[in-house]
Amino acid sequence: MPYTELGLRILGIGMGIWAWSCVLFSNIQVGWKGGNRAPMSRRSKFIMAIGWTAWCCAVFRFYPLFFAAVFAASILLLFPLAKQDRAACDASRGIKRIPRRLTPSQYWPALCVLDAFVVAISLYAVLRDLLYPPHTEEQHIVQIMGICYLVASSVGAVYLYVKRPGRDHK
Repeated sequence: MPYTELGLRILGIGMGIWAWSCVLFSNIQVGWKGGNRAPMSRRSKFIMAIGWTAWCCAVFRFYPLFFAAVFAASILLLFPLAKQDRAACDASRGIKRIPRRLTPSQYWPALCVLDAFVVAISLYAVLRDLLYPPHTEEQHIVQIMGICYLVASSVGAVYLYVKRPGRDHK
């Protein structure tokens, strides 16, 4: 057994034991990282424990695709639960948060980096397919998808350039 698989199994067992001990022993306090360090609710701890148990089952190759999906779903479910736990913690402390809206000058650089990443990946795929043409129907479908992504991300890059912040739009 390779060392990485052994490491993942040890991590899965350790985190599963820790997560279920947080659920079973309610006096163990676990807080969300970042923000106001709000304590996790019992529901959040339970979802986290289910996620780590699914991780453990997946690395032990017990229905790995199913349990990997359960792990991913539990992580996605924890995002709104974290927001609820933080809001409940703020309400219990009497803090009222005012949501701030992002301005284009704040999110424009992130969109540029994301678009540059998509352009680079799709350009690599298109160039690879030009050098090594597809042989099967699936490879041909992937080639068409790469071309579509390249065109769409290039149009997005032009749009981001035209609508860049700090420029007078008339």
